[in-house]
Amino acid sequence: MLTHALLTAGDILDTKDIGNKKQEVKARDCGHQKLITLDGLIYCANHWFSADETADHFGVTVEYLYQALGIWRQKKGLEFNWDNYHFDLSQSYDIKIKRYD
Repeated sequence: MLTHALLTAGDILDTKDIGNKKQEVKARDCGHQKLITLDGLIYCANHWFSADETADHFGVTVEYLYQALGIWRQKKGLEFNWDNYHFDLSQSYDIKIKRYD
């Protein structure tokens, strides 16, 4: 909800308007990324959390977690490096995060 307030302008409830749809998608994507952070995913991977435990850690549903992972895939790609970690998001629900030095 906060990202909607920060990133949208005016009444965007009319979803037939393409500009409103774009604002809605941008706000939603940003909200997912702010809540499900890469650093948080690293923490969960280092503690061998399951998908359920990871969702609990972030205080979201597993479905929300998977939506966030989909957004990270769109933004960063299937494989990418972040803060000395290699992320492999090529598998739908099985993410792999490995530290490299």
